[in-house]
Amino acid sequence: MRDVEAAPESLGYPLRRPLHGFRGIHSGRYRIIWRMSRLEGGERAAEVCYVGIRSQGDERDAYTEAERIFGSLGWLAD
Repeated sequence: MRDVEAAPESLGYPLRRPLHGFRGIHSGRYRIIWRMSRLEGGERAAEVCYVGIRSQGDERDAYTEAERIFGSLGWLAD
């Protein structure tokens, strides 16, 4: 998390659709998913949106769960 805080726009990897606009990083089996937000004063900040375990093929997989949650919040681009 300290690494994300120090260099959020260059650390990790950009995610593809439907999670376009988010970035991710591995930390062991865990995945940290964040996006850059603009604060009221114009300052940019990293907003950590989801932390979960990568279990490819499992409905509780970090990316599957993030897609479900972010989609229900209207955060995903069409």
